[in-house]
Amino acid sequence: DLSPGFYIVNSGSTGIGETFLCLGIGYGLIIATGALNFKFPSRIVVDSEINYKNRNVLPSGQFRENHTEKNSSVLPSEALKTPQFWIIWLGVGLNSSAAYSIIASGKTMMLETFGSILPHIVTTSFAGWYVAMISASNLTGRLLFSSLSDKIGRKLTFHILWGSCVPLYLFIPMSIHWLVDTNSTAPLLMFCSSSLLIISCMGATAATFPAYIADLFGPKYVAAIHGQVLSVLIPAGFLGPFVVSTLREKALTAAVQDLASKIPSEVFEEAFGKPQSELQELMNAKVVTIN
Repeated sequence: DLSPGFYIVNSGSTGIGETFLCLGIGYGLIIATGALNFKFPSRIVVDSEINYKNRNVLPSGQFRENHTEKNSSVLPSEALKTPQFWIIWLGVGLNSSAAYSIIASGKTMMLETFGSILPHIVTTSFAGWYVAMISASNLTGRLLFSSLSDKIGRKLTFHILWGSCVPLYLFIPMSIHWLVDTNSTAPLLMFCSSSLLIISCMGATAATFPAYIADLFGPKYVAAIHGQVLSVLIPAGFLGPFVVSTLREKALTAAVQDLASKIPSEVFEEAFGKPQSELQELMNAKVVTIN
């Protein structure tokens, strides 16, 4: 709390700079500690019951292609000519696009939609908690599925990850419509769980698909092929938030126009000082909006 008096502009501190300084120092220490502890394994443990090199079988029981041997790995230029590469490229792009749209607009949807109908639950602190859970979901997906894929196989893992994202993404608009109809907390639970699971699938995809690349194209050029797949993140990072924001603006415009059409012209002009024919200009100037 500030005492009454005069203060020089920009002479105070909001604590943001100090917070990021502490975060940066902590992050640097963690990265440095991890880098100093990297080391090559002292020996290679070979299962005496299954000779993977001769039998060419993965621990999960799946057949491993012959080209996964180091001396027959697929060149990055040749990988670009295979349909498997482009399927992975497209899958990673669509998965990331959906997750980026949640990251970019999740908090806005939370406050504008759920906050207006459930103000006693969805507060600013709740939205902050939701953003923190997005990071936790990303980390959980990476840790869980990277280990699980070694047990159940990479193909089944990606069937689960990418197959589940379709209904999960559909649950988000369903939860919003459900909220408008019922004003209950169940749609909030559906929205939070669906969006966080989508983020978890994105983290799991990022952690797992390099190993899938090694299974498909061999381990020698994993880094190069992995980098080629990551090129999809550039359009995905733009496309997902752009589509969501465009759809949101169209829905907002349609709702305002629908409400304005039900108001008598003279009442509208008296309230806003302009006729209904200039509704779009009033909306652009934020004179007319909807909550």
